[in-house]
Amino acid sequence: MSFNARIKNTQQALGVTGFTGAAPQTASGNTVLMVPIQPGTLSANVYAKATTNTLTITGKWQVSDDGTTFRDAYIANRPANVTIVAGTGAAVSDNICVAAPDCVYSKRYARFVLTTGVGVGGGAGTDEGNISYNWMAAPLV
Repeated sequence: MSFNARIKNTQQALGVTGFTGAAPQTASGNTVLMVPIQPGTLSANVYAKATTNTLTITGKWQVSDDGTTFRDAYIANRPANVTIVAGTGAAVSDNICVAAPDCVYSKRYARFVLTTGVGVGGGAGTDEGNISYNWMAAPLV
């Protein structure tokens, strides 16, 4: 398999999810089976939009052994999750790519999760998020 054929962009895309109701509200990306993924290559394409004043949206990686019970995944020094966007009363959005921490490669499943804080989400079109993944397939042995 050629190098270019191994690159997998915008995989397992999740439709835009609206955040409705009091924080914390979450939107999980689809679960990724880690078996075909070359270590060090997984990342999440993340879109977040906050309009509601003071509403914040942060993101984090999670891992699982069984695909049902997930726990947060951090890099070694465990920094706090960083706000992707914060609502001001006018729409604020961002599209970012977030690399997976090394620890996801020792688990069977991984996913990226968006979480709201502070405010009350106004739903799709107002306060929303979307997640898809990029990776390189492991070479055939």
